[in-house]
Amino acid sequence: MLQHLTGIPLQRGASIILLTLIILVAGKLLIAIVPAQIGDY
Repeated sequence: MLQHLTGIPLQRGASIILLTLIILVAGKLLIAIVPAQIGDY
């Protein structure tokens, strides 16, 4: 619940960091899953 203590700019920065982390994790999952699916065919 640190959002109530921080300002709006910090919230935006945190949201951007979360989005980048989610994109990185999704990219790693795609890199791990896609070759396996291609290998199954």
